[in-house]
Amino acid sequence: MAKGKMKSKWIGILIALFAVFLVAAYAIGAKGLEETKGIDALAPMSAEEEGAEEEDEVPLEEGNARADIIMINTLKVFGNLDKPEVVFLHDAHTEALKKQGKDCSACHLPKTNKIPGTFKPAVENIDPLSPKFKRLEDTARKEVMDIYHKFCIDCHADMRKEDTDTGPVTCGECHKESDLVSSRQPMGLDKSLHYRHNKAMEKKCETCHHKYNPEKEILFHAKGEEGTCRYCHLEEDKDGSVLSMKQVSPVMRKVASRRMSEQISKLSMREASHLDCISCHREIKAREQEAGPVTCSGCHSPYAQKKFKKVEDVPRMERKQPDVVMVKTGQEDQQEMPGSLGPVRMSVAPFNHKAHETYNDTCRVCHHASLESCAKCHTISGDKDGGFIKLEQAYHAIESDKSCLGCHTREKNEPECAGCHYFMSSTNRPDDATGLKCPEELTPDREAAAKT
Repeated sequence: MAKGKMKSKWIGILIALFAVFLVAAYAIGAKGLEETKGIDALAPMSAEEEGAEEEDEVPLEEGNARADIIMINTLKVFGNLDKPEVVFLHDAHTEALKKQGKDCSACHLPKTNKIPGTFKPAVENIDPLSPKFKRLEDTARKEVMDIYHKFCIDCHADMRKEDTDTGPVTCGECHKESDLVSSRQPMGLDKSLHYRHNKAMEKKCETCHHKYNPEKEILFHAKGEEGTCRYCHLEEDKDGSVLSMKQVSPVMRKVASRRMSEQISKLSMREASHLDCISCHREIKAREQEAGPVTCSGCHSPYAQKKFKKVEDVPRMERKQPDVVMVKTGQEDQQEMPGSLGPVRMSVAPFNHKAHETYNDTCRVCHHASLESCAKCHTISGDKDGGFIKLEQAYHAIESDKSCLGCHTREKNEPECAGCHYFMSSTNRPDDATGLKCPEELTPDREAAAKT
């Protein structure tokens, strides 16, 4: 009898242990499933996931680094500053206004009548807003200063009356040193983003691309001549002003002279992109449809940029570009050039244009000033408009990231290439006549001397 009870006792213990094991196994499996879901959520998004990124999920800051820092230093255009620049957190203000039921128009004035031509249909029903605070232009030092003092301080004072967290109202609270640092990253359209926009706009290139007609003072779409916005909208100088033609690169000046200087816009790249892109996104959001970001962090935060949905297999851009092109000097048909030492002698070199398109994320890697041939800007003998960068240097300067050999040299140093290329000499040159076929101007005498 006792043995039977003991046997039953051990059976009960084994059953209990087995039950505990099942519960534990289930718990571990459930946790693993949740972890797997988390990993899947962070995995690269497929091409079919074409929705907009969620700005609310983008962290605005990490420590003292932020992507929405704007330095209020507007008065620099009128001379030296009397007080330290003001650190302005744009997204923090956007969020505060949103809680009050206000939007961008609380601080930025509409520029509806300032933008002619094909720009307006892209932002129909939503007024493009001036990127400047409560003004369209920088008129006079005191007037601009008074605008900031009145509207900023009045807004902060009103919020304090309502016992709401707000900003400073005294000089020393605004004009002071700050330990905040900017984490802002440059923003532009790579092939994936360009394709997504192109698809969303149903291949209506005129939505974004335009040229300027100075006689009619309108923007128009020049089909087949589309290029990056940066060819006409220049970057800003450190003081916030648009770089003048004297300040931009010599190559850019030559491009401008060929296109007519009127094509260089008075709007900087920053102003043009904020007017066009943000206004378009606002208009789409107003229709309660998914759209791109409208905040600083939504575009410029490194966290946000990592979340941009990538199209893995991007269709080739339609710009009537060749699959393969023969690299030439652009002067093969000229037997004698004025001021030269003799006829140009250079064997053409095949260039796989289609393959290089797949190697890079943007055409600007090679076409940094225009989509024209390199020889259009870089001449055989060098030219002041081309910064005296000869065509041979444009192709062969190893120290430059923009040259062919420079790019190849940089790529050879990548881990997946260095194993083989490290042992290959980059100075080997043929010792026969083919070694003379470089993009140089050779006289018969010089050619004969070089062969000996």
